[in-house]
Amino acid sequence: MGEVRNYEAQIRDLRQKIIEYESNMTILTNEVQRLSMVISDKKNEIEVLNGKISTLERIKEQEKQELRQKFELEQRVIIEREITEVVERFAKERAELEVKNREMRQKIIDYENKFTYFSVEIERLNALYEEKLKEAESWKQRYLTLEQSKFSELEEVRIQIESLKRNSMVI
Repeated sequence: MGEVRNYEAQIRDLRQKIIEYESNMTILTNEVQRLSMVISDKKNEIEVLNGKISTLERIKEQEKQELRQKFELEQRVIIEREITEVVERFAKERAELEVKNREMRQKIIDYENKFTYFSVEIERLNALYEEKLKEAESWKQRYLTLEQSKFSELEEVRIQIESLKRNSMVI
């Protein structure tokens, strides 16, 4: 009977562990989904930044054209100074956007690495869950076999006792 209780306790412990693993899997799945959304948002931010870079390039080209037209109307020195300022401002803004773009790309790489890590972790936990589930089934089967064996032994003892009772009454 002690073994049966021990097996029952082990089965309860394994069931509790399974519940914990399922809870952990839910948490990790939610984290993976959240990270996927963050990665998507960061990709969208990069697209917006790339659009801004393109817009700045178009604006730069437009401003250059306007300055060329002014050059024909105004003094050459003033126009060249304005062109230089526009180019420098554009170069500065472009450099800032490129830095931000690189940072965003690095963040995406970091999020993709986290996503990969959590995917591997989920697979590992799924495998562990399956293994524990099989182990619980094995313990359950052992318990049922042991219970059946004990029941059979008790039945044999009962039959022997009844036989002894009958034999003692006959004597």
